[in-house]
Amino acid sequence: NGFRQLIAAMRFSVPTSRPEMPMMVLASKADHMVSPECSVTLAKHWDLAIETHATAGHDIPLDDSRWVADKIVKWLSRL
Repeated sequence: NGFRQLIAAMRFSVPTSRPEMPMMVLASKADHMVSPECSVTLAKHWDLAIETHATAGHDIPLDDSRWVADKIVKWLSRL
């Protein structure tokens, strides 16, 4: 399964135009599976809001669900 995920990641390319649905990117500086720079790059590419957690791991909702909920509520209030 891990090998399939690597192959899928190698074949993936980000569309040039962002989807019309409003989106926010959540990232963590302590993610050891995916570089947080990937999230930063995607957010910049599509001009999206981004929030970065300082200590959560790859699964931010499990590591700090309150932080995720707070960021979503604040983001939704700006829409």
